[in-house]
Amino acid sequence: MKWVITCSAVLFAVSSFAMPKVGDRVVYVTSTSTGGSPAVTTRVTQELISFDAAANEFTVRQTIAFPTGTPQVTTTVIASDAIPSTDVINQILSSCAMMGGVTERVAVGRTNVDTCKMVGVDTVGGEQGTIWIGMVPFGTVKSESVTTAGPSVRTSMALESFVLGR
Repeated sequence: MKWVITCSAVLFAVSSFAMPKVGDRVVYVTSTSTGGSPAVTTRVTQELISFDAAANEFTVRQTIAFPTGTPQVTTTVIASDAIPSTDVINQILSSCAMMGGVTERVAVGRTNVDTCKMVGVDTVGGEQGTIWIGMVPFGTVKSESVTTAGPSVRTSMALESFVLGR
């Protein structure tokens, strides 16, 4: 998971071009299992709900729905350049092979999304992760990671649907 988070942080950190739009929305299905225990599945929704032009910041609402219980809803204010732009994602897709990735088409609902699939290994932390970056809000289409240091932890996240803001 740390490797996938690091890749996501790099993706977010390099964005400095066109801004995303209010109304951008993604829904991910996530799964986490530790050792031999059954996987816990959640549905995570992220949406850009407002933009403060003076501060150049978006408000992001995140809803995590667990199999049981009340969904957890949080809002966070983040700098607009912390969200990958169309230009940054295009740059990643066009230089995918140069960055050690491979291009792959991933189905998201009825849409096929062209992605750059990148694999990384953290030999110190005992983690291997894969991330698929594509032209969707927030940039991440899919991710998987396995941690082998200590109890084995498997995590996955797959984009179920997305809406582009207006």
